[in-house]
Amino acid sequence: MIRPLGRGSDPPLFALARPPVCPASQHVRNTSGTESRPKGATLSSRNFVAQYLSLIVDGEMSADDIEVHALPLFHCAQLHAFLLPGIYLGATNI
Repeated sequence: MIRPLGRGSDPPLFALARPPVCPASQHVRNTSGTESRPKGATLSSRNFVAQYLSLIVDGEMSADDIEVHALPLFHCAQLHAFLLPGIYLGATNI
């Protein structure tokens, strides 16, 4: 789904080879209601792809990484900021 862009020794930039076609909700995150009542925030597959690409580029993640996961996988930071971008790249996940 992603492909590296760049030439020679340039660091790879990532772009969508083909964006997901389903704009429908894929995940509902419940907010704590810090500014009003608690509610569910819906995210689409495009939201996740954009988040993963941002984390991969800014976090300088690569397929050579070995990631040790200490947080529970139901925690959205562990799942969507560490595990799934690592799987997306083909990194080793422990």
